[in-house]
Amino acid sequence: MKHVILTLGIFSLGFLTSCDNTTETSEAEEVQTEQVEKTEGEEHPEAEDHAHSHDDGEAIALNNGEKWLVNEEMKPFVHEGETFVKAYVESGDEDYLSLAENVAEQNNQLISSCTMQGVSHDELHKWLHPHLELTNALSEAKNVEEANHIVEELEASYAMYHEYFQ
Repeated sequence: MKHVILTLGIFSLGFLTSCDNTTETSEAEEVQTEQVEKTEGEEHPEAEDHAHSHDDGEAIALNNGEKWLVNEEMKPFVHEGETFVKAYVESGDEDYLSLAENVAEQNNQLISSCTMQGVSHDELHKWLHPHLELTNALSEAKNVEEANHIVEELEASYAMYHEYFQ
């Protein structure tokens, strides 16, 4: 379990430092300290007013009412992670630690494949950071009941991804 957390943290840090964006320093500090802090994001004049808030205070906004484009090489890893979560729910499986490992691996591959830059990249980070925290929380769940609550939150996270990204 510690291996999953360490691996997730390392890949998250790698993602945050490998992509060119203006908020990488504050996001890397968040991952390193594993504290949720509200970071000041730049206003996006092209973003629609409709936004969802996250635990860390960041909000995802649409691009003039349209979904943000995600690079094709990144999409399979989001899809596969979502597939693992759906299969877990549909099967009534209780091996949430395996699910956490599988989703973490997809997250790591998503991070490794990042080539995005600019505002779309910044908006994706607003989804990804809370998503990584959920995956980490799942690996640390104390029982199936707690894990299943987190799995519900992961389902909502994937739904939010589809609401804002294509």
